[in-house]
Amino acid sequence: MHYLAVTGDEKAYIAVLIGGQKFIYKKIERDQERINIIVAKEKYFWENNVLKRVPPKSDGSDAAERYLKERFKDSNPCAVINLKSEYKDKIKNYFELKNTIKSLELKAKEIENNIKLELGEAEIGYSPNYEIDWKSVTSNRFDNKRFGFVLTIREHQK
Repeated sequence: MHYLAVTGDEKAYIAVLIGGQKFIYKKIERDQERINIIVAKEKYFWENNVLKRVPPKSDGSDAAERYLKERFKDSNPCAVINLKSEYKDKIKNYFELKNTIKSLELKAKEIENNIKLELGEAEIGYSPNYEIDWKSVTSNRFDNKRFGFVLTIREHQK
């Protein structure tokens, strides 16, 4: 719709080649109501973020992490700040989440080890709705994450 708004065209086509063999396309008709919504949101973003030089809120995405690393790559070892009081709860929540993740990873590892113990020397095991593979992996290069055995659990659709 943004493309149609910019060009003024009444329709556009989206074309794809699937697997390098199957060509499909779809005609997109202009929807002025959607265009009005898009343009209003773009205008709001431009006026309230770009012109005021307000960066987007930080989230947990890789893009946000890359932005912060690039934005603050040169730290000042002499600079010290007092964080806003709201960060006390955020930091507490952070450590609680980290501990929960650690606990859940430990529990998952315990279940995985129990499955491996039950499989013993068998490479394949079955449970209702699941197939479990536990196979020895060899590689010409050392990869500590794949060294030894790999356990794979696949859920079967009902």
